[in-house]
Formats: sequence, C-alpha cells, structure tokens
Amino acid sequence: MIKIQKASIFNVAKLAKMIGRQWDLGKKATGKSGTCDYLYAFEIIMRTNEFIKIRENGKTVGFAGVEIYGSRRAPIQRFISKIMFNIIVAIQPRKIRKLIKRYYAAYDYLPKKFEGQFDSDETIIIISQGARRKGFGNALFNKLCDISKKHNARNLRIDTDDSCGVDFYIKNGCREIFRKKSTNKTCDPTKNFYTFLKEL
Repeated sequence: MIKIQKASIFNVAKLAKMIGRQWDLGKKATGKSGTCDYLYAFEIIMRTNEFIKIRENGKTVGFAGVEIYGSRRAPIQRFISKIMFNIIVAIQPRKIRKLIKRYYAAYDYLPKKFEGQFDSDETIIIISQGARRKGFGNALFNKLCDISKKHNARNLRIDTDDSCGVDFYIKNGCREIFRKKSTNKTCDPTKNFYTFLKEL
C-alpha cells in the first residue's frame, strides 16, 4: 500500500540517513559524515513550505519538498531548522566551517538574470535505494507540482547535478535553462550543476 503524507521536522533523522547513503555532500573534504548529512537535512527543511513523504506498507521510502516564494507556511518548522543548522555550523572548528561555507557557495551558481523566472523551488526529492524504479519519484514530483499549482505557482525551479538522475527531470517535462561545471574542491570536480524549469 502506497501513501503520500505530510512530513515534518520530526522526520529529520530519517531524511539525514537517506541523504547520507546517497550523496557525499563534502564529507570527504571535511571528514564529517553525520554532520554533513544533518546540515543538509536542516537546510532543506528551513527552505521548505510543503514537506512530504511517501510510504510503502507503513515504511517511509522517500521525501520531497517545495518552497513557494513569498509563502509563510510552516514558519515554526523552518525557524527551528535554521537554528539547528546554525548551531551545527557554529560548533565546528574554523577549518571545517570554511569548508562548509565553500561547499554551499558552490551550489549558488545560477546567474541573477534567471532568478526572476521562478515562483517555486523543488528543495528535494529523494528515494531510498531499495525502493527505486517503482515510480515513487514520479509520484512525489507530480505531487510537488500539484502543491505548487495549488499555491498559484507556475514556474518550478529544480537545481540538480549528475548524481541525481538528470534524465528523470527531462522525462518529466522539465527544460534545462542553465548548466555549469563545478570547480570547487569540496565537490566532485567533474560534476555538472543544472537548473531546470518546469512550467506548471
């Protein structure tokens, strides 16, 4: 039995664990495995207005989120996540803080001229490794599109890279509007960053 339900900050441990199994997130550069996973999980939640999960036979097998520009939904959840993110960064040694800052700066790659095209932003779609190729990613993406349209959004932004299955977005009708090769040492130097647009 498949269900898509609302998720919350109480799911952060599950999300961080799923993230850690899929992406490096600067762990090799910093040597901070769980720290990087939780940082990214809290960073996602603090940007997300609508956070959802998909469950198969009672087990959570994926998460997705969307930010609606200008929306004030989920203020407490976002505020707590921001505090937790800042605390985790603050307690790291100076060298690690610099690496974390450099890592996040690498993902701020979209030229300003493109930013006005969007009114919503996919913050994450992730499916656990054992639950892939069952259509769960498509189900979550379609749900995010429906949620965005419900809030009168028309242009969904998707930032992704080569580790995230770029073909998935092309098959779901997204249009690539920008691509950049990463030169940051905290990321894979051969990795391409992409921004896609999904017209809703």
